[in-house]
Amino acid sequence: MKLDVEKKEGLHRLLIVHIPAQEMAQTYNSAWQAVRSTKLRGFRQGKLPKRFLEKQFKERVESEIYHQIIPQILEEAEKQHHLNRVTQAHIEDIRFDREQPLECQMSFEVRPEFPDLDLTQIEVESPSSEISEEEKKAQLEYTIEEFGSYLDKEGAIELDDFVTLDWTETKDDQVESEEDDFMKVDDSLHEEFRDNLLGMKAGETKEFSFKDEEDTILISLTIKKVQYFEPPELNEDLLQKLNVKSFDELEQSMQDEVLQYKERSARLLAYDTLRERLGEIYKETIVPETLVKQHQDKLQKDQDPADTTKDIEQELNDYRQSLRVRYALEDLFDKQKLTLNQEHCNKIFLNLCDLYRQPPAEFARTDQGLSTYLKIQAKVREETALDFILDQKWDSFFHRTSLLKADPKD
Repeated sequence: MKLDVEKKEGLHRLLIVHIPAQEMAQTYNSAWQAVRSTKLRGFRQGKLPKRFLEKQFKERVESEIYHQIIPQILEEAEKQHHLNRVTQAHIEDIRFDREQPLECQMSFEVRPEFPDLDLTQIEVESPSSEISEEEKKAQLEYTIEEFGSYLDKEGAIELDDFVTLDWTETKDDQVESEEDDFMKVDDSLHEEFRDNLLGMKAGETKEFSFKDEEDTILISLTIKKVQYFEPPELNEDLLQKLNVKSFDELEQSMQDEVLQYKERSARLLAYDTLRERLGEIYKETIVPETLVKQHQDKLQKDQDPADTTKDIEQELNDYRQSLRVRYALEDLFDKQKLTLNQEHCNKIFLNLCDLYRQPPAEFARTDQGLSTYLKIQAKVREETALDFILDQKWDSFFHRTSLLKADPKD
């Protein structure tokens, strides 16, 4: 098999293929064998005359051969010439006959090349490793919550109480409702919703409306139960349930949990900062225009003619920038010989299957399942490259938490 690659304009490459007839013999025979097993009235299965086959199924045989050999050609070309192909291969010219060598030309685009990343061009603020007493207290309350009790309350609802209620929401003639909804009355609720709950008692019903941005929302609710949380007593029995040996160990555990939460939160914020900075560093890098054209066609197809606010050119520029960042991170992953955490990819895939109630083994065999898994791998590769940068830029605080080398919680 002879494979030559010609550089064309931009990221376009032309692959010129020549495979001698003797090398194609096995593929050719395999394709004919598949066709020979076809059932036809008047012939015993597997006993179709070769001349009849050649006349009736020539196109099918050639199609079978192409489906077998083309992926093999592309895989071998990528290995021989160190190609990072990012678009589908377009077969421009192919010639093949049983007695002749296979010759063809295929065009595609490859990933852009990047200079080695200069980490001095990147600044990422390291979060403080200091932990306040309030943070440790909040973590302790969260940890021991499952061992506490929710006790009924006869009085009016106050901040930090818990309520069970039925509610109906009407917005733009769309109605949504929920029965026996359990929630904490705190600042996480919409301000208008929270303030209307305060002061109500079990058994009471209320209707009210409020503005949420440009929409008017009508709420109808009935309070079924009001409760307050009674935390468990901090004693030896609780320590045993928490699997710690002393109160000092419990305090250290709370401190570690807070540190890990700080690291996870800081890392997610840092990802956005790094992507933005990489986009600035590589803003002049060309990207595969085949992908840009495909994205443009999709935007134009999905565009609402009545929507005059959509700036397609700006969206295309944003898409080009996202491609630059993605390929820069892939390039860094390859150059640094980073390792893909396959176990973490599997965990994400299983969580998605559980979320959408899909049997993992069956879903993995579908085109959608395969596409989903490949997207997960791409995402984890990007985050691994981002973590590599953070590992170089952040101080020893994160080495102490050891989280850069552990699976992040979703």
